[in-house]
Amino acid sequence: MILVIIFIFVGFLPLYQSKCLFQLLITGCKAFTAYATNNNLGSPAKVYDLLVQAAKKNPVPGNAEGSYLTMRSQEGAIFFVINLVGNFG
Repeated sequence: MILVIIFIFVGFLPLYQSKCLFQLLITGCKAFTAYATNNNLGSPAKVYDLLVQAAKKNPVPGNAEGSYLTMRSQEGAIFFVINLVGNFG
């Protein structure tokens, strides 16, 4: 973060880019804190395991095997078609 501030003052980074970079740094720090140091989560692997357990308890109708972590879902296919058709407009 100090490096970003130095870049702004020296002029290497325009102000609009530095704002975006600063927001990404803040978001990255929050996500890392949630995944790495949280007592309930602990690590990305633990988050994955918890999502798999939640899908077994409460499966999502329309998703492949009821999973929360799937790219194959009925709503996803509808979203794909809508975007494909809409982007030609």
